[in-house]
Parts: sequence; C-alpha cells; structure tokens
Amino acid sequence: MSDVVEIIEQALKRKGFSAAAASKMAVGNPSLIKNIRNGQGRVSFDHLQKLALVLDLECRFGQIGGNAPLPPRLCARLHLPDGATEADALAAIDLLSHSGHRAMRIAAVLKAALPAIETQTRAMAQALGDIQAALGGDKGSDADGG
Repeated sequence: MSDVVEIIEQALKRKGFSAAAASKMAVGNPSLIKNIRNGQGRVSFDHLQKLALVLDLECRFGQIGGNAPLPPRLCARLHLPDGATEADALAAIDLLSHSGHRAMRIAAVLKAALPAIETQTRAMAQALGDIQAALGGDKGSDADGG
C-alpha cells in the first residue's frame, strides 16, 4: 500500500490539492486519503477509482506482470497493436538504436528542465520591461525640459 500512498502524494503535489480537498471531491468525505495513509478502515475499489479520476491517475485491477495489456495510448505511442503487453513494449524499446535511447534520455532531461527555463524566460522578459519602462521614464523627463 506504500506504493499507492506515494503515487497519491505525487499526484496531490502535481494537481496542487490538499488530501482533504481531493478526498472530498472524490467521495464527499475529506478523510479518504488520510485513511489510506494510515491504513485505517477498508477502502473500496470504487473509492480508489473515484480518487484516481480526481487526481488524473489510472486505477485498474488486472494481471500482474508482462501479460497485462497496455493502455491504448501507450500502445499507440509505441506503435504497437491494441492489446500489446509490457513484454511487447520492452521488446520494442530494446529494438531502438543506441541513438534512439540517447535521444529519449536527452528528451527526458529537457522536459524536466523546461519549467525552470520558462520561469527564467518570464523573469528576463519582466526585467527587460522594467528596464525599458525606466529608460522611457528618463526620456520623458528629458523631453519635458529635464
């Protein structure tokens, strides 16, 4: 259950929800996630599914291991037929060339860095606007006889 708690915690951070708020949105009761964290009471699969919807998570019950079918979006992304399994996905990934694996690693690093780059870009644009406003203000006072 600790894996479930970790996944829920990450989703709460990503969505910006408190545990109580997400619980209330899912089942109308603010203590669902608290009970999951503490291992108190029984949590129905129905409640987990509702919580998964609120947190944009997948909640499924099926075979463990390489025989369970992959979600359709993942099959499409890997160009695999519907019903492909984890074993099929791993085999497809292993067929990628070394440069393909390298490109995937680089893409992951860039994706992780993108929020920081966007923040810096906004800060630089704000600073440039402040500088332009300050320079524009000086020019205005010179034009007024300053």
